[in-house]
Amino acid sequence: MTAVRKVRLSNGQELEVDAAEPDLLAILEALYRQVTLERSLDAYDDKMKELRHVVAQMQPEERDAYLVESLFSASVRYEHELFEAYERKLAEGGGRRKGRGRHTSEA
Repeated sequence: MTAVRKVRLSNGQELEVDAAEPDLLAILEALYRQVTLERSLDAYDDKMKELRHVVAQMQPEERDAYLVESLFSASVRYEHELFEAYERKLAEGGGRRKGRGRHTSEA
């Protein structure tokens, strides 16, 4: 069982990390406030640098836990995007093929 530990952003803000219950949202919110709001809306390099700074402070089991949580979150988001694209296609009428199906109208 791992204990909850603290890591710091480059501005000194502390974040709790817990391999048993990784909290991606806490890291994302802190990153958003630190980089996007305080520095720049187009801050890819700053975000990557800050993420590397946080990850470098994590123990191997914490990194593993956060990676798994991150991949799971990304897979759920991917599935939602696919489902939304399929819904849009259906709404536009692109999901149905005419002349196929059981029901036919007899004149």
